[in-house]
Amino acid sequence: MIRRLGKPAPGADPALVAEQSDMFRAIQKLPLKQAAALVLRHYHGYTNREIAAALNIPEQTVASRLATARKQLQAVLGRP
Repeated sequence: MIRRLGKPAPGADPALVAEQSDMFRAIQKLPLKQAAALVLRHYHGYTNREIAAALNIPEQTVASRLATARKQLQAVLGRP
């Protein structure tokens, strides 16, 4: 069957798709400390406690950075 149909066409490169997304561009506009906390939390799945330990900052600072980053992303992306 594969010989008759041929191999499926390769899909789009996930890294390229991510780089072209509105969210990726919006995250790039964030201050580095906020972007780092956001990416570690939402893309890598670390807890606030784990992020705090990795960045050597208080857990409350992580929470503050995440809250501020979310507000800025909502404003940039025009979402409530």
